[in-house]
Amino acid sequence: MAFNGTGTFLRIYNWVTDKVNAIPITASRVDGELDGMATGLSNCITKDGQTTITANIPFNSNKITGLGNGTARTDVINVGQVQDNQFQYLGTTGGAADAYTLSPSPTITAYATTQQITAKISATNLTTTPYLQVSAIANPTTTAVIKKLSGTKTEIALAIGDLVANGIYKFQRNSANDAWILLSPTLATSTNQGVVYLTPNKNVIINGNFSINQRVVSGTVVLTAGSYGHDRWKAGASGCTYTFATANNITTLTITAGSLIQVVEGNNLVSDTYCLSFTGTAQGKIGAGSFSASGITGSATGGTNLNIEFNTGTLSLVQLEKNLAPTPFEHRFFNQELLLSQRYFQKTFDYTTAPATNAGVQGCLYVRSNSPTSNTNFGTTWFFKVPMRSSPAITCFNPLAGNSKWRQIGSASEYDSSIEDIDENKALITHTGGLAPAYQKWGIQATATSEL
Repeated sequence: MAFNGTGTFLRIYNWVTDKVNAIPITASRVDGELDGMATGLSNCITKDGQTTITANIPFNSNKITGLGNGTARTDVINVGQVQDNQFQYLGTTGGAADAYTLSPSPTITAYATTQQITAKISATNLTTTPYLQVSAIANPTTTAVIKKLSGTKTEIALAIGDLVANGIYKFQRNSANDAWILLSPTLATSTNQGVVYLTPNKNVIINGNFSINQRVVSGTVVLTAGSYGHDRWKAGASGCTYTFATANNITTLTITAGSLIQVVEGNNLVSDTYCLSFTGTAQGKIGAGSFSASGITGSATGGTNLNIEFNTGTLSLVQLEKNLAPTPFEHRFFNQELLLSQRYFQKTFDYTTAPATNAGVQGCLYVRSNSPTSNTNFGTTWFFKVPMRSSPAITCFNPLAGNSKWRQIGSASEYDSSIEDIDENKALITHTGGLAPAYQKWGIQATATSEL
């Protein structure tokens, strides 16, 4: 008889009743009773896993306790795994920038329109069509491209730099099941303000895209300690050697020796936690901290200059922001970046001309000796494009010869130069060495430096 269908085990015989009725114990009756027990036991779940369940089990609102972690797609998961988000957070992507991969365990055999995953991105995207391939599912360029939603909730391509190295992002399959939609970045907030910093001018690094190159360095750039290459970037204590290349308006440096430093002016900092993010294989550090990969956090003191330093490797899209986690790189207009850089370095030369003697008259300062009839003194005031950080050091260059003198335009006459009346807004450059010929045109080139 065994179980009655509602979980109650029923015996076939009652030995006490048999005794009262003078029914003898026989082998067949004992076998029948034991066979019923065997049938009943065979319907029980064995603790060592021998039994295969053949029907749904109603637990009547009771719990299964002490459940182990599920590891296969058909396993039951426990509350701890749900709380720890073990099956939606898939860790840090592998692969390379724009060709991200994830290898979860258990593996995903196919994408589904309802799937959501969260992952840390290993490198900032450098194109508008990055893909996220999970469990090596085939054809990632057509099945796993990452897109985002516009203001009208339509799918659009990512912008370069939307995915930032070491940023944590949530993705969901789109309705056509042929792309991942970027739902939101998981951004940390400032403990002081309680808001996410996505405002303009969040990046206190100047020239983080290395787009400004007023000194017109080229080829293999070899810098001695403390000397500058691209604007706002100087060599560390051991000098610095690097090359650079630009693609899709993003300049990438390859530092092969030494280190590269930007001193962030204290006037641009407040006392708070800042996050340093960048793309590439170089490691960076904030102040006296340790070199590390992108996503470094450190403290700044308002009004105190702060060194940001990078060692050897590739480097682009450098950002330092008041936050606890990286956000997408802030691309500023070229002229904005140039004006920010010119607070520390300016030149009279054309933008594409490296400051040097005998580099031509394009952009130079001109003056005409002011007397039409007799020899005279002359000079001119160079008004800076933007106020400089402090009264700068002025270096003069003869535009048509290898010295620092004023040059008479149209002849070889030259006079020594002298710098007077310097402040953050202007410098007066005069001539010395006697009276100049009357009513002649003179030219000189110059640079102004107030770097940190």
